[in-house]
Amino acid sequence: MSSLGIALALFGVALIQALSAQEPAGSDPPATFLRGKVTKIDPKDPNRIEIDVGSDRELKSGHTLDVYRLAPRPSYVGMLRILKVNTCGSIGEMVASKSLTQNPVKVGDIVASSLNK
Repeated sequence: MSSLGIALALFGVALIQALSAQEPAGSDPPATFLRGKVTKIDPKDPNRIEIDVGSDRELKSGHTLDVYRLAPRPSYVGMLRILKVNTCGSIGEMVASKSLTQNPVKVGDIVASSLNK
């Protein structure tokens, strides 16, 4: 493995540890691991989020997903509770975040059922 590969692997481990420390209590993630992206944010209600993960990946209403981003620096954004599920996409509402006003959700942010994979 090259020195760049080792550095990236170490960065990934540090990122997971940092993000896991910020994961909120009260989550209800799907049983199987899934990852997707934020595709749209409601302009009238920025806590209402659309994602590219749906029932085709076993996501159900009531599940929670963690929202985070890797750039410009890794940061945990908050927890998304799924309200409506379609085959290839879903709508949810941000329910837990340390500071959505300081670190708002952005299109392209990552959603995942676990921060540890």
